[in-house]
Amino acid sequence: MDINQSRPGGAARWRIGARAAGRRNDNVHGFSARSRPQLRNRLPCDPPIASAARDARGLNRGRLSWQLWGGLKGCEEPQNRSRMTASNSPIGILDSGFGGLNVLREAMALLPRERFVYYGDFAHAPYGSKSATQVAGYVASACDALLERGAKALVLACNTATSAAVANLRARLTVPVIGMEPALKPAAAAHPGGRLLVMATELTLRERKFQDLMARVAGGCVVDPLPCPGLAGAVDTGDLDAAMRRARELLNAHPAARQAAAVVLGCSHYAFAARAIREWFGGAIALYEGSRGTARRLAAALEEQGLRAPNPAGDPETVDSDLARVGFVLPGAAGDATKTAMRLLRNLDDNPGRTSA
Repeated sequence: MDINQSRPGGAARWRIGARAAGRRNDNVHGFSARSRPQLRNRLPCDPPIASAARDARGLNRGRLSWQLWGGLKGCEEPQNRSRMTASNSPIGILDSGFGGLNVLREAMALLPRERFVYYGDFAHAPYGSKSATQVAGYVASACDALLERGAKALVLACNTATSAAVANLRARLTVPVIGMEPALKPAAAAHPGGRLLVMATELTLRERKFQDLMARVAGGCVVDPLPCPGLAGAVDTGDLDAAMRRARELLNAHPAARQAAAVVLGCSHYAFAARAIREWFGGAIALYEGSRGTARRLAAALEEQGLRAPNPAGDPETVDSDLARVGFVLPGAAGDATKTAMRLLRNLDDNPGRTSA
């Protein structure tokens, strides 16, 4: 497919690769046509150069990014790009799979004028069974992909990714990097001296960051870690019945679980099993997870650095629909993962067992 693109000083013709032109990537979901111009202020309107630069760095994501943003239609000429500011750029949210949708949902509710790119790294999931060095490398690559798509801020919507990578990312990058940690602090404050069951991945529980968190906020509480192999993976299949069965199996196998005064969900995936966890305790247990707090920290960072999206022209209360505000990049996902993601987002809205701190 040939596309004509005007450049300063003359016209040039370039060709998109046949594979990109002839085959739809079902796991890359872009924005509506009316939202595209808001999102390209950090993507060049010169695709051959952009693609070559990406390929030279070994990322080979040039075609993917142009599919994500919907191609060249509406791409601003260079003289018009000066009107775009960083505040118009999207927010990048990443996780190893679908777990970060929990954070995305909270951020969308708190920041109704912002746009988002959600990156689910199914190609390397699950993170919880990998080494910290491996996870740090995966997260760095995912962040590079989001920055190439113009992200003005990055959210690690994954406790495991935060433990392994957030310190290095903050030292290396100039954009805000928001991490996530188990909601142990509000749980300890609400249940002083109580027994707190922390359900998390193996890597999160063995990392120094979690040990430091316990020492800092647990106070007189007894913290009882419960590694949950297989639970995040069950969520990533999209089969929430299987995820809830796995949660019950893990609780049944833990001898001290019934003694808990509260449960901390130390992985963003586990909110999808919140109903089953609450029911296992007879419905009376308090559940704590950190998605809402993560969204609040994101909002504060955007405000502090002047990165909040401006009010749209016209009615200041008018906002884009949810679908128009979110793009999905889901490498390695099976089937129509975008459709599964939207179904899981609706489940979070409808799930009465979900608690956020």
